[in-house]
Amino acid sequence: MQKQVYKVYKTGSIKNLNLTTEELSKPSENEITVKVEAYNL
Repeated sequence: MQKQVYKVYKTGSIKNLNLTTEELSKPSENEITVKVEAYNL
């Protein structure tokens, strides 16, 4: 499963906010995975 995350590699501007895709690790014991459909900055 993959996840999309916003990362800031250099501070100072919203232009430095980048959307990247990463592999999602399986949850450990006593953890769950929650799928988020939308959020707001």
